[in-house]
Amino acid sequence: VWDEVFGIVGLEAMAARKPVVAYDVGGISQWLVDGETGYLVPPKDEARLGARIEELLANPDRATRMGENGYARFKDHFTVREQAQNLRSVYETAIDRA
Repeated sequence: VWDEVFGIVGLEAMAARKPVVAYDVGGISQWLVDGETGYLVPPKDEARLGARIEELLANPDRATRMGENGYARFKDHFTVREQAQNLRSVYETAIDRA
C-alpha cells in the first residue's frame, strides 16, 4: 500500500460537482480543500472517513455547496487547458535556463 500521488478520481468527482472525502495522503491535499470542496481525513482513520461521508449525506445543502466549490476549483486549476498552460510554462522556463 502506498500514498496516492495525485488521485485523478477526486478531480473527476469535482468535475461532476460532487464533494470529495479522502484520506490526507500523497498529493490529495493539492486539489482537495478541506471544508470547502470536501473533507480530508487522517490516513487509515476509517471511522472518521465514514463519519464525514455520513455528514454529507445528512446535509445535502452542504454537499451541494462543496460540490459547486469543487467544480469551480476544477475549472480554475485542473482542466486540460490549465494543465497544458502549466506544462508549457515549465518547458518555457527550462528553455530559458538552458
